[in-house]
Amino acid sequence: MNRRTCWWIFRNVSDKTFYDALEVSKAPLIASHSSCRALCNHPRDMTDDMIKALAVKGGVIQINYEKSFIDEAYRAASEKVSVVLWRCLTNSRRNVERIKSVLVAR
Repeated sequence: MNRRTCWWIFRNVSDKTFYDALEVSKAPLIASHSSCRALCNHPRDMTDDMIKALAVKGGVIQINYEKSFIDEAYRAASEKVSVVLWRCLTNSRRNVERIKSVLVAR
């Protein structure tokens, strides 16, 4: 990427990976699908220090306006609902498998 001086586009990376990419890149970085951790503690969101470091290197951040990235209460509630739904789906799959095994045995 550096040989072609392409912009590096990254998202969904850990803080360490962000700083590693910032260090090795000679081209500006684009942090897509990100927001600000000061608003919401989503792991994809960037800290103020990360945003400042990105700007110093000429990079840009694309703000994701999906509510779970900018509203902490909404994100926490969504996470709880996701866990409950996953448990329901898992139990439903188990029940379907049990029913299939009974029907096949007949």
